[in-house]
Amino acid sequence: MQEKNIAIFLFFIFILTASFAISNFAEEVEVVQSQNFSSSTGERIYPDFWGGFYIDEFGILVILLVDIEDSEFDVHEFMTISRNARLVEFSYNELQATMRQLERIARTDVARDRLLALANGFSFDIVQNRIVVHLIEYTPQQEELFRATVFDSPMLLFVESDIAVEPA
Repeated sequence: MQEKNIAIFLFFIFILTASFAISNFAEEVEVVQSQNFSSSTGERIYPDFWGGFYIDEFGILVILLVDIEDSEFDVHEFMTISRNARLVEFSYNELQATMRQLERIARTDVARDRLLALANGFSFDIVQNRIVVHLIEYTPQQEELFRATVFDSPMLLFVESDIAVEPA
């Protein structure tokens, strides 16, 4: 029972911290939210300069931006009002597209077999601005094989999986 109360308390603290972080950076959030983040079909589509956001280990809202040459949104001007904006290489849309591509590969028979022989998962890492591929056994050769036979993208970050896989 005590563990449950601690978990509820920690969750409550997390919610308060997140709310505090967002309210402290209301001007930054308002500027970013003023951009059009949806298509005519209602699908969430973010501007090309948008890299996402997260709350760091200090409870600070960190906004990720991509510097686009011909963007109507001036990333550098925004960074003058935001102490916590960070430039990243890939947009949120690009990362989502790569994740969807990997999900499609995982659903097709031939590619799925190649993928499952090398990796047992992939995940979206907003902080590192990458899609993380969890290789069953990480070696530079396994990474190269994955890139050559499954999918290659500069957005991929390879790590050794900590997920235990039991033979079927």
